[in-house]
Amino acid sequence: MKGILIIFFSFSLILTNYSQTTVDNSKKIETLNKYVDFMNANIHGMTVIKVLLENFNQEINKYVDLESFKLNDINEYVSYDVFKEVEYYAGFNNNTPYELLKLYNISANNLDVADRELLRTNSERLLEIISATNKVRHDASKLIKTLDLNDIENVNKVYKELEIGVKLFNEFYRVEKEVEKVIISAGLKYESKSEKSYNELSELKSLSRLCKNILTKIREKEENGIDNNIEQLLVQIEKCKNLKIEKVSNLAGDNSVGDNLKDVLERCTHISKMGKQYLNNESIPQRFKAYGRTFYYYNEMNTVYNFIGGSTVFNVNNLIKLNSRSIVQQIEMPTIFQIIYPKKIESGEVIKATDTNVFIPVKVKERTVTKNKVMRVDGPVVTLQLYDHMIQDGDVVSINFNGDWILEKEELEKGSKTVKIKLNEEGKNFLLLHAESVGKRPPNTMALSYMYKGDKKEIILKSDLNTSELIEIIQVKN
Repeated sequence: MKGILIIFFSFSLILTNYSQTTVDNSKKIETLNKYVDFMNANIHGMTVIKVLLENFNQEINKYVDLESFKLNDINEYVSYDVFKEVEYYAGFNNNTPYELLKLYNISANNLDVADRELLRTNSERLLEIISATNKVRHDASKLIKTLDLNDIENVNKVYKELEIGVKLFNEFYRVEKEVEKVIISAGLKYESKSEKSYNELSELKSLSRLCKNILTKIREKEENGIDNNIEQLLVQIEKCKNLKIEKVSNLAGDNSVGDNLKDVLERCTHISKMGKQYLNNESIPQRFKAYGRTFYYYNEMNTVYNFIGGSTVFNVNNLIKLNSRSIVQQIEMPTIFQIIYPKKIESGEVIKATDTNVFIPVKVKERTVTKNKVMRVDGPVVTLQLYDHMIQDGDVVSINFNGDWILEKEELEKGSKTVKIKLNEEGKNFLLLHAESVGKRPPNTMALSYMYKGDKKEIILKSDLNTSELIEIIQVKN
């Protein structure tokens, strides 16, 4: 009898400890999700700042380039501190980043010491970054109001201030990655894999993470693996169409589970399509050409992924909230802020690549790229003469330099085109011929001539409606 009592007592103690661990882990997940909300609110606020600074940048560019242009101070129409203004955070239950951090700090003791300290350190750094970023727009505004902008040195002071914003956005992205590592690692320790909805919601999180992987590779200009991520994303989309997610709790004003899931799948499909367009070097809208392909595709896809555009992450997190309190939610992606300079400062005579980290494409606009030729040059700036080779037969071409379409749908029979390009000092450089039509005698042929060590050189490129020819440019340094 005594032995039976000991066994029963031991079994009861195990059940009690298991139950206590489950409760503790649930509280830890709840704390992590409060920090996820804090992160996403910060990203939302930084996106608002990005829009303000971009408008500011464009206003100043117009002032420099256009005579009698009057500057508009957009700061006058926006709260002094974006990160403390409740109206910007309706999607976060009207909690600003500062208020969300307070909620996190109240429950932070639920976490293991190491996780808590890493998140605390990063949260302090994030507050420094958002405060400094909000300050940039006020400091730039002050310079404009107090300096004589007819003096180019004063104009450059304004751009220098805006460049501080670029660095702060990049630093914010770095910290966000560190935070996500901690949260993912902690989630693997604390999440309850025995929970009924765990498998379904894990599939949904995998969908979101694949989108984020594609965005990360584009932002960091790492082309290797994007195509594989896109294929994995398409497979995961099909898999998630069959999910049976039950609604076990209520959120004020939430849509049905089916509507949330449908929206997520549509947005992920759109991200996959834009990822393919990025890899295929599709043309980007004219107004974004000064910013470059990386900026355009990343930020456009980001609006589909983040809360400010709808969003993939918001609806994935909503589904998690509706179904579980023991699964970690998803963090959004910080936007890119980039300065463009006016023509009077940034000379338009020499064409520079908008992206300095260039990869040699395998496909362009769904056409195979052939790349068997090399052009050797003896300086970083090269003047090229482009013209129809041999017989002028109506060839219409587009020319891509380092990922940018520098000429589009040009008729070479109208005479030669002169372009002056500046090579990236590090990494790859290339020029690609893309046929828009092949004239009367296919394939499309284009000659380009240039000077190398005092001698005129000529190279012939060919392209048809199935392939585009690329020539790699190598600078030979003495």
